[in-house]
Amino acid sequence: FDLVGHVGANFHGDGRILGFDLDGKVSAELGIGFIFPMSETLSLVAEGQVETEQYKNAGDLGDTDTRILGGVDWKLGANGMFRGALGLGITDGAPDTQLILGYAARF
Repeated sequence: FDLVGHVGANFHGDGRILGFDLDGKVSAELGIGFIFPMSETLSLVAEGQVETEQYKNAGDLGDTDTRILGGVDWKLGANGMFRGALGLGITDGAPDTQLILGYAARF
């Protein structure tokens, strides 16, 4: 398997949702994942991600965003790859579900 990860910072601006003002803040993000090659063209993917509070005084809207993801990477020819995955939110600040469909092309 391959171990992958990322660390980052997100800058959230102020906003307004349903009549409530949101005070944006800088959040930290940490993710870790595993890629399990099954064949020359197919790999299984498992990831976890945590992002700290995104807004001040926003209740559940600004809560920590923790989610897990599982999916597949499918190599299509020499220069392309398709990824399909389903993410599930663990904390109130995360979306309940997330569907990811993507294509990467090499140039």
